[in-house]
Amino acid sequence: MNGILAVARADFRQRTRTFGMVVILAAALQLGYLFVPDAWAQYSTVNLDGWRGMYDSNWMGACTAWLCAMLLTFVGFFLLRPALARDAQLGTYPLLASAPVSRARVVLGKWASNVALLAALGALLGVAAVAMQLLRGEDRSIDLAAYVVPYLALTLPSITVIAACAIVLDAVPPLRGVLGGVVWFFIASALIATPLTTSGGGLHPVAIDPLGVTTLSSSMFGSLHAAHPTANAAHDMSIGGGPAAKHLFRFTGIRWSPAFFAQRAAWILLSALAVVLVSPFAIAAPRMAAQRTRLARWPQRFAQRLPLGRLLRGELASAFGLAGPWVLLGSIVIAILALLLPTVALTRAIAPLAWIWPLGAIAATSVADARANLDALLLATPARVWRRVFARWGACLALAIVPVAALALRAGPAGFALIAVAAALAAIGLALGCLTRSAAAFSAVMLIAWYLGPVNGLAALDPAAAVAAPALATAIALGVAALTLAATAFRLARRQ
Repeated sequence: MNGILAVARADFRQRTRTFGMVVILAAALQLGYLFVPDAWAQYSTVNLDGWRGMYDSNWMGACTAWLCAMLLTFVGFFLLRPALARDAQLGTYPLLASAPVSRARVVLGKWASNVALLAALGALLGVAAVAMQLLRGEDRSIDLAAYVVPYLALTLPSITVIAACAIVLDAVPPLRGVLGGVVWFFIASALIATPLTTSGGGLHPVAIDPLGVTTLSSSMFGSLHAAHPTANAAHDMSIGGGPAAKHLFRFTGIRWSPAFFAQRAAWILLSALAVVLVSPFAIAAPRMAAQRTRLARWPQRFAQRLPLGRLLRGELASAFGLAGPWVLLGSIVIAILALLLPTVALTRAIAPLAWIWPLGAIAATSVADARANLDALLLATPARVWRRVFARWGACLALAIVPVAALALRAGPAGFALIAVAAALAAIGLALGCLTRSAAAFSAVMLIAWYLGPVNGLAALDPAAAVAAPALATAIALGVAALTLAATAFRLARRQ
């Protein structure tokens, strides 16, 4: 037990003593504020077909549990993924292997650190909810039990499941990169949607509900029907960003039962058991560069023979080497499919795949210098910073351009807007990588945008919508790319 706690404590301290954690905490507080709109707001976050609960402790405690279920399931997962990957990048596996701690204890320590990090964010959201209850002023009497009990019974078990899933996915080699993030979006959606569907729209709790969402929904519906029997006959519930609720009701609290507490404790034990079972595979030595095959080196040789400037050739060779031949070959296959398949298949499958496919390679390219501890050395070279930034941006754009160019050809003259969007995304990826020295920020942001935009059709985040107004979209995308690259070059120049 001491070994597990020592690993968890060291890992938790390493991840929380960074500027990035300050940004995450600030973002969490902002979300906590937005999750409790005032009476004049044009949106609502928990809406029962036009009804919401009065802002008292019962309703705020339940809504905080909802916020944790939604936010930590999607965003929190990507905060946890670098925990094991960092050891591979830093080459600490030989040190871990020689330590007098078993592999299972190391992985359990990583899991405990994951749980502690998400638990701290959940507790911060709870504190923000108390402050928002006082700020909104609909009921300023504070009942701490209404906040603490949902946190312990709903939020903490959900966190253990999310933390375990992050380790399980990283234990499968093909899922350690962007593909694992894509898979997680569908798993997370199933964790939320499946219990609500099997419970008749959330009218009663079900046993297989890792996040406890049906317990929350059934309690809210039961309290609404008890106060207003004719309300919400359709049992419609919208979570996050729905239209403003027109009516208020007094929420009487979540329905607890001994069986429910036993189920929540079982999810904690199952999460720990899953971590132990994958521990032999969760820590694997990284592949050495000397073990690369001849096939893995041909993209670099191809880039080095291109008739381009020396700096750009070097960046392209580095980017192609990080991407690997199979990612590049996949881009070519996606481009061919985008040109040949009918429009329905293009819209539903190929277009979303084209935008997500190069994400991992772009993220890795943006932090290649930081991972090799060469960024400070390169900044001291005579080459101007803006030239290096422009060359690295060109390499990032080259990773995405092949499938996007195929989409642009299918769209006709308006397709140039898609090229501009790809240029802006490459610039954003480079900026986040250079400024945060981590690939996690760009991967998490882009995966969320990809899931909401190309997959679910949210026009504001779907690059396909740029074809509808190509001139405006092109101008905005190129402007974003130029400003982002300029800001990146300026920030790096100040490091010299």
